[in-house]
Amino acid sequence: MTILRDVRDNFGVEIWREMGVVDASIFTKTESLIGLVICILTALMYFVKDHKMAFYLSHLMILVGCLIILISTISFQNYAINSFGWTVFLGIGLYMAYVPYNGMLFDRLLAVLKEKANVGFLFYLADFSGYLATVFILIYQNFGTQKTSWLSFLTDLAQILPIVCIISITVSFFYFNRKLNSNFKFQVRNINKLQEQNL
Repeated sequence: MTILRDVRDNFGVEIWREMGVVDASIFTKTESLIGLVICILTALMYFVKDHKMAFYLSHLMILVGCLIILISTISFQNYAINSFGWTVFLGIGLYMAYVPYNGMLFDRLLAVLKEKANVGFLFYLADFSGYLATVFILIYQNFGTQKTSWLSFLTDLAQILPIVCIISITVSFFYFNRKLNSNFKFQVRNINKLQEQNL
């Protein structure tokens, strides 16, 4: 998602120009809507006090974000929505997937696992991996043999990366669901043993 975010944000002027828009106010219109939606969604997550539920909801938020990216991009390519609508939906889906990875997901994971740690290293690892991949992608785009327009490049990424992310987040959900449930059963067995010993 870092790759997609970097291409969309850093080359927004070129991408809008390819779509026939040169008015700079378009950034205010699109990004204001996106920012408002993402702020509301992340604020609502604050009210979920149960860490396990919030952890699962973060997975769901990422999954829905990826689906929005994929569906809106396919719709845009088939002329079902215009460039403004696509950009807004792409941004909403992108940040629905990006924000939990770089905030809520790791915090809630540590809380659920009851680990005495902070998320600094996890943040660093996620950011490093994302930015390193971005560097390689930009090198390929600028110096590769088949250079494409930034708009085509973005639409390609917006169809490939969400699929990768959907697979990854699904695997993550089932892995941690199994792990957390097994930990819960283990704790219940220990409690039962202690109760039997006290009797």
